[in-house]
Amino acid sequence: MKQRLLAIEHWLCRLGPPHTMAILRIVWGTWCLFYVAVNIPHIELLFSNQGTTLPLLAFHILQPQSVLTAHLLFGILLLSYIGFIIGYQFRLSIGIIVMLSVYFWNLSMHPFPATFHRLYIVIFTVFLCSGADKTFSMWAKRTLGSWTAWQPISVLPQRILAMQLTVTYFTTGWKKPLVPGWEDGNILRYSFMSACARPVARAVAALQLPDVFYDTITYIVIQFELAMAFGFWIPKIRKWFFLGGALFHIGICIFLQIHSFLVLIPMYIVFLEPEVIQRWCEKFYK
Repeated sequence: MKQRLLAIEHWLCRLGPPHTMAILRIVWGTWCLFYVAVNIPHIELLFSNQGTTLPLLAFHILQPQSVLTAHLLFGILLLSYIGFIIGYQFRLSIGIIVMLSVYFWNLSMHPFPATFHRLYIVIFTVFLCSGADKTFSMWAKRTLGSWTAWQPISVLPQRILAMQLTVTYFTTGWKKPLVPGWEDGNILRYSFMSACARPVARAVAALQLPDVFYDTITYIVIQFELAMAFGFWIPKIRKWFFLGGALFHIGICIFLQIHSFLVLIPMYIVFLEPEVIQRWCEKFYK
């Protein structure tokens, strides 16, 4: 029993290389930067008192500001993302990102909450105490003398993110049959004819395929999401679930305009041991 507890403690809380979290910091931050930057042409419309804002909360500090102030705040948000990506003033950057993201979400995006928005807050919270800036960062360059130098960090944040992904896939697959519309394939058929459908999806819908086609695809999606929650943890078959997960999200993006979850693909790295990622990185830059 004692040996099992020690093994669990070693797996969950030991110090390890920071390369996994550093890579994830760069990829996640870059994705979020571009995800937010697409709103630059629409700052006045979405986030200023001259636009069509619809604030959720009535506090004065959370109300839309002037066009100049809206641009200034949005510029600070973008700079904070850059600071997060390069590992400069890491925790301060996260704090600013979270606060300004909540502010902008309150103004115009709160009618459209999604799983991605909840993941967004969870992942940045984990990053806050992750030590993800301990390599491939300005911190490493200034403190340790090299971008590739590193300092050990706890593996716990990496494990938390792996568990979060597991819960995300499992609950998504588990809840679908309980939600009205997912009891058969009609939800998929209607999605292929909806406003978010891409030309490929509309072309498939135009074929007027039988119900069994949509029922089968819907059933496969639900079962695959449930299976991913377990397959990621089994080393012998993990790579096939990585490939399946990537094809799953790319397929969604091809058929429907739901691209937010593409960022989950590089996040699969958290299921690999940090020492493995360290060796891969050192082979690359040495």
